[in-house]
Amino acid sequence: MKLCIPSLKGFQVVEIQEIIYCEASSNYTNFHFTNRPVICASKPIHEYEELLQDCNFIRTHKSFLVNLEHIKEYIRGEGGTVILSNNHEVEVSRRKKDMLMTRMKEYYKF
Repeated sequence: MKLCIPSLKGFQVVEIQEIIYCEASSNYTNFHFTNRPVICASKPIHEYEELLQDCNFIRTHKSFLVNLEHIKEYIRGEGGTVILSNNHEVEVSRRKKDMLMTRMKEYYKF
């Protein structure tokens, strides 16, 4: 499946499975990929949360939308932290922790 990401120059078509995570930046969203540079999209992160909710993405924090396929470790804490396939650490808010655990159990075998 592919996603069309509008940017200041036009738009780019990307493979959804290549997206590791999305990061909010005011009214923009930065997409971080496995094999390409960061793309800054001219839409807020909540719009992408709705678009990608059926594609194994989960909002772990008000600033982060993470692809479940790229989570390689969870570290406990108040909300916790997830380590992604690019070794980036993303915070999990206390309010989002239970939803993350539920989705992880649905997605992976425990």
